[in-house]
Amino acid sequence: MHPQSKYSLPLLLAIIFLSRIPFIFSGYGSEEDAWGLILTARNIGATGVYEVSRLPGHPVQELLLSLIWQWPAWLLNLLTVLFSTAGIAAFILALKKLLVQNYLYAGALLAAVPVIYINNTNVMDYTWALSLTLFSLYAITHKKYVVAGVLLGLACGFRITAGAMAIPFALIIWGQELRFPMLIRFAISIGITAIACYIPAWMVYGKSFFTYYEYFPYPPFLKNIYKATIGAWGIPGMVALVTGVWFSLRKLQQTTSTNLTHKYLLGAAAITILLYTYSFIKIPQKSAFVIPMVPYIILIFVVLCKETQLKWITMFMILSCFFAGIQLDDKLRGSTPTFASVPFQIGNTNVTFDLLQGPVTADDSKRNNKIAYAKQIASELSEIKKPTVLIAGWWQNEVNYFRIASPNPNAEVVYYIDEATINNYQQQGYQLFYLPEQEYYNDLRFQGNFTKGKALPFPSQE
Repeated sequence: MHPQSKYSLPLLLAIIFLSRIPFIFSGYGSEEDAWGLILTARNIGATGVYEVSRLPGHPVQELLLSLIWQWPAWLLNLLTVLFSTAGIAAFILALKKLLVQNYLYAGALLAAVPVIYINNTNVMDYTWALSLTLFSLYAITHKKYVVAGVLLGLACGFRITAGAMAIPFALIIWGQELRFPMLIRFAISIGITAIACYIPAWMVYGKSFFTYYEYFPYPPFLKNIYKATIGAWGIPGMVALVTGVWFSLRKLQQTTSTNLTHKYLLGAAAITILLYTYSFIKIPQKSAFVIPMVPYIILIFVVLCKETQLKWITMFMILSCFFAGIQLDDKLRGSTPTFASVPFQIGNTNVTFDLLQGPVTADDSKRNNKIAYAKQIASELSEIKKPTVLIAGWWQNEVNYFRIASPNPNAEVVYYIDEATINNYQQQGYQLFYLPEQEYYNDLRFQGNFTKGKALPFPSQE
């Protein structure tokens, strides 16, 4: 890449933007929470009363979507593409302002990380919050500290965990100013904005909104390792990541000549990685939870690695999006494997290694498979004549979304329900069913062994 060309940045951003377009047409995303966001936005739009899609709430996004939830899914996804591309631009320009030489590689590499790519193409809040934090970083580099605080406060309104960036950003501000008043301005503007964002949640839920419910036991160790590594970066991406860490460590051992500004940057990056690593260890539910630390891993690489090294790291990361992936082997909620796939197990989970499918293409396939199954269930529920309860678990949001067009008062779709509630439904004459695997997770949720004896697999009605 040639930063001296005035066309380099617009060309890179155009490539990033266009590369996302093929993947915006498969519903709202592969996560059930993406569909839950739309259902919640629909409810807010219909009632005018705020509600959370999941605690502790994501009020800025939920209220924004309540105004436009009727838009086609691809158009809402396109908004994410636009906003996340702007966030990448802010990251590039911030590093340029901080005199980081290989700033264009930073943008290219950030765009190529599979977990970033995937979440650039759905309605989830991850890269919206990330982009706002990168806008805040850009404002900091231009010494607009109140603006930076407001932007970081808005990021909290998308994901409350974005507030952790106040700590590393404060270090960068201190490195620029060496004055406490600037830090105070930054902190106050964050606090006021974040509090304002959560007023709707407070008004409806009181202080109980500030909760995160952990329904299930801590996930198995191997699954957590997979989510934070291959699940987020892909296999070639892990090669790139390890290589970048190796080159960076060697550079640190060989020289102490890094300029003072870059030392503050590296310190801020290290703090960010530690904070969000701790956060992931506490709640390792999704690969997307590593997203906040990704730009700062890349920042370390572009400060410490040579251009030729960055070229190889970026090439491997791009390959990682589309090739040599490990995917869930499940025809309903996994991707459809290609002919170049090999099944095996990680722990007790069936997976496939697919040479011709990486995390990005697999996610698109998964989205389509999940949509097809949810539509099938919604269609069958529309024809049920007897009062019925379906334990749907992670299928609940998608099934309920596709039931909007064909509601049936005889059928109720629930997440998970305890034994007493099941007994109550049975006494009222309801028939109870569960979707695949949900009998296990319903029991796990309530630490019992009752679901299979009181409900049947769906569909099983005569």
